[in-house]
Amino acid sequence: IKSTSDNVMWVLYDRGVSYCNRKTGEWKDLDIQLSPDDLLTSMDIDKKGRIWIGSSKSGLRIVEPGVASVIHLYGIPLVTGETIHNDISSILVDPNDGVWIGLFNQGVCYYHESMQKFDLVNKRSIDLPDENIKCMLEDVGGSILLGTTKGLYRYFPQTRTVELAYPELANELCMNLYRDRHGRIWLGTFLGGVYCIT
Repeated sequence: IKSTSDNVMWVLYDRGVSYCNRKTGEWKDLDIQLSPDDLLTSMDIDKKGRIWIGSSKSGLRIVEPGVASVIHLYGIPLVTGETIHNDISSILVDPNDGVWIGLFNQGVCYYHESMQKFDLVNKRSIDLPDENIKCMLEDVGGSILLGTTKGLYRYFPQTRTVELAYPELANELCMNLYRDRHGRIWLGTFLGGVYCIT
């Protein structure tokens, strides 16, 4: 569940996206066509009010403010000139309006409007121990916490380096990251429980 500055609440579920005008209470469904084996996986909102929606089979969708149009990128265009087709596991929009897209076994893509295309960060470009990015969260100083199937890592975009964030979480299958209003980070894992990082 996310909200835009124009008082619209967005709800993502596995087969669609609904949105509600909080002033009128009117609900509508976003027109997204999915194949039977495709699922919507993640969503975030940038400062311009664009909704970024990831899927398991059909790439990325960007909803323009006011639901004026939906841009569908089946393949993600990279700065190298290649196009990547992959399951999107997670999406994070950072405070600088950079968009991070966690991929299944191919690392993470970064996009900013100034670049026009996506930069792929994976084992070919950095020493990333696990390329299956399940969840992400911005951390102190602009680093990005990457929840993977083999632990929680911290990526430093300025230096393009990565480190194991918490050795005690090595090999945990990370499913979700959340920062509460007290600044604590909560990590949900698969079969390993929930961790509170203070």
